[in-house]
Amino acid sequence: MPDHERGYRRRDAGVLPPDPEMAENYERRANFDPVVFTPEHQEIIIQTAIEVCKKRDWRLHYCVSVDSHVHPLVSWRDDQIEFDFVYERLKQAMGYALAKHFNAKGRPNFARGGGEDRKQVADEEHFERLMTKYLPDHFGATFSERMK
Repeated sequence: MPDHERGYRRRDAGVLPPDPEMAENYERRANFDPVVFTPEHQEIIIQTAIEVCKKRDWRLHYCVSVDSHVHPLVSWRDDQIEFDFVYERLKQAMGYALAKHFNAKGRPNFARGGGEDRKQVADEEHFERLMTKYLPDHFGATFSERMK
C-alpha cells in the first residue's frame, strides 16, 4: 500500500515514497479489504507452487510467501511456453487452492496483472542474487530447491 514505510510500487512508475493520501484513495476505491497471508495461507501457497511445477514439469527453484505477496522463481525447458502463461497458471492455482481451503470463493487473493517484480531472470548473476540475497531476505514460508 502507498502508506508503507518503505514506499510502494506503482506500475510504470517504479518505487515511490510513502504517500498516505494515495493509500486513502486506494482504500476508498477497493472492493475488498487487503489480503493478509497468515502462516497457514503461506504454506498453502508454497505447496500449491510445488505441486503445479511438478505436474507441469517446471522447476521451482525458490518460493517465498509473506503476509502480502509471493515470489516464485520458476524455470522451464519448453521455449514455446511464455512467461505470462507460467505466471498466470501459478497465480490461478494458488488463488483456487486458497479459496477452496478457506471456503472463500469470489474473493481475489492476488492483484490483477501482478506487480512490477514480475520479470524474467536476466542472467546467471541475477539468478544467484535472487537465490542468495533477495529471496532469503523475505521472512515467511519458504521453499528452496537448495534446502532439499
